[in-house]
Amino acid sequence: MRYLLSFILLVSSALAEPVASVGSPSVPEALQGQIMDAYNRGERKITITPGIYVVKAPLTLREIRDVEIAAYGVELAVDHPTSGALMLENCHNVQFKGAILRYAKPHTGQARILAVGSDDEGEYCDIELEPGFPKDATFAIAAVVDGLTLLPKTDGGSARFLQSLAGPDQFRLYWKGDPSWKKFPDTSIWPAPGDYLVCRGPGGMMCYAKGSQSCTFEDITIYWGGQFGFYESHSASANRYIRNTITYGPIPPGARMRALVSQSADGLHCGGSIVGPTVEGCLFEGQMDDGVNIHGSFYQIARSRGSIVTMGFPSDFLDAPREYHPDDAIYIYDVRKHTLLARKIVAINETNFVSSRQSRHSRFANYPMRFVDLTLDEEVDVPYDSVAWFPSRCGAGYRINGCTIRNNWSRGFLLKADDGSLTNNIVERTPGAGIVLSTELNWAEAGYSRKVTIEGNTLRSCGFLNVAALGEQAGGLVVTSTGMEGHGHAEIRIRNNTFENIDLTNIIIRHARDVIISDNKFINPLHRTSSTGDIGKPFGIDGQAIIWIDDSERITLSGNQVIKPGPYARSGLSVSTSVEEVTGSLEIPQAGL
Repeated sequence: MRYLLSFILLVSSALAEPVASVGSPSVPEALQGQIMDAYNRGERKITITPGIYVVKAPLTLREIRDVEIAAYGVELAVDHPTSGALMLENCHNVQFKGAILRYAKPHTGQARILAVGSDDEGEYCDIELEPGFPKDATFAIAAVVDGLTLLPKTDGGSARFLQSLAGPDQFRLYWKGDPSWKKFPDTSIWPAPGDYLVCRGPGGMMCYAKGSQSCTFEDITIYWGGQFGFYESHSASANRYIRNTITYGPIPPGARMRALVSQSADGLHCGGSIVGPTVEGCLFEGQMDDGVNIHGSFYQIARSRGSIVTMGFPSDFLDAPREYHPDDAIYIYDVRKHTLLARKIVAINETNFVSSRQSRHSRFANYPMRFVDLTLDEEVDVPYDSVAWFPSRCGAGYRINGCTIRNNWSRGFLLKADDGSLTNNIVERTPGAGIVLSTELNWAEAGYSRKVTIEGNTLRSCGFLNVAALGEQAGGLVVTSTGMEGHGHAEIRIRNNTFENIDLTNIIIRHARDVIISDNKFINPLHRTSSTGDIGKPFGIDGQAIIWIDDSERITLSGNQVIKPGPYARSGLSVSTSVEEVTGSLEIPQAGL
């Protein structure tokens, strides 16, 4: 029997698919070519030799398919201010596993606050740059970290200029106008000596799936990152992100402490994909923007002539409409009537049209514009500055399960696509809302969400720093449409979620229809006033209701439970007069003061 087993193992080993080993950390510039050489020889399992590869440009793999690349023990350390670490371009079914992606040194600025005050020049912070972090940090987009907990404390604002002080690496930072924190009524979250100031830095996309589909990114760790950690665009079928981590990293060389932020922007950013990503078991922490953002693009309607509309978009748009095809659906939002029109594309043609008018939308007003003529299947009559988007290019069908987003600087999940599923995730201590379904015209990010399930998630201590720019989203879980009206969101299922320690409205439903809110638990809601004040009041939000519903129809509530409400929970359910057909209610054990 022993000999038979040995024979079986020998035969199995012989029949196993061979694995090619490539790469040497001493010659990092050769790695890309070595991978492509192995692929072109027919190798479909490739292992990269472990070690630190210091690179000047991203490891770029183009138009390869059906290959597994194992990079366990490999670090791609980018030694260039704006390059990313890894790019898969127009690839199909590529599995990339195990690597650490980082910059050779941190790009985000970090300083200790010595004093806070004001003089004839305005409000200032005296700071001392932390060793091991950039000496040329501008603090143009800055935030404050608590000196004791090392967790996000407050929004900073934008530095107007830095003035050198007598001590080495010490500066007086003057804020541009009144800094954001000056408007917050809770002075305990204002910056103080001993706190830290952090800021965004330069950098690229650490892992970029450009036009790639059915690819898998697994067991990847990102620290000392650039802009987006994972970025994908124009995917025709779902890419998978499995057990990936974005985190702070070790103490950098020459430093006395670790980085207090992990990177400058979103954890995973998905723009213009036909099918959204599958994300499972990931941990994203410390990034200076959203955890996950999935969206399409808004386009400006510059004129309409019967069935022909002239559509504009900024010249830097990654999601230009040249790839759209006849019979693609297009939604047009009439800014005058606040109505939504659904049409199909018959043809797309280039045009020399130049607009002489100023757009009301910042994303269109502040950038050079390009235009195309769309021929539609039916006539339309919409005014200038209406907007259009393609629902088939918003990342529909995303699946996000078992992930954790924590201690970042904006929202947890920001989702703008149909047929999505958000299940069994944890969102903890996000300054903005934990989960948001919303259009955002100010960023030209589309669109409405329809047929979305939000189930089994835990939102804990979210919305503690909802700054004025996010006032319309001043809640724990928010369904709304920034810059638009009408009941665009539809068939949203919010069930069996847990909301813990949220001192804003726990759920906001606005501009939606056919929403079911069932079997959710609200634990310790509204125990204190929000640190940033009643930031949602200018938008009509009832900040002392656990659930607030406005401008919606056919909303159903059942089986929801409030546990240990705080004194500021004056009502379980608040419904505005613009809402039609609400079924069910939400009772609280005792009214607040």
